[in-house]
Amino acid sequence: MLLEGRILVGMAQRATAVVLDEDLLAKVKAAAQQAGTDEGAVIEEAVRRFVAGNVLDRLWSRNDLDEDEAMAIATAELAALRASRRAS
Repeated sequence: MLLEGRILVGMAQRATAVVLDEDLLAKVKAAAQQAGTDEGAVIEEAVRRFVAGNVLDRLWSRNDLDEDEAMAIATAELAALRASRRAS
């Protein structure tokens, strides 16, 4: 079944057609109704999360810190943030 959706292009949106399995389309419609939005918004959010997840996967794959190094960096950054808040 064809369903009109939206894709963000910069700040503009453009209509596009997507082909979805009937069962998936029913789930999209139910999610849209529950959220009080339209099917295109549900699909757009799903695509955004999928793309963001892929970005995070790529970033994690390049991570070569061990747990202790990562914790030391996080602790130092938190201390710096707290110090800057106290100073302001």
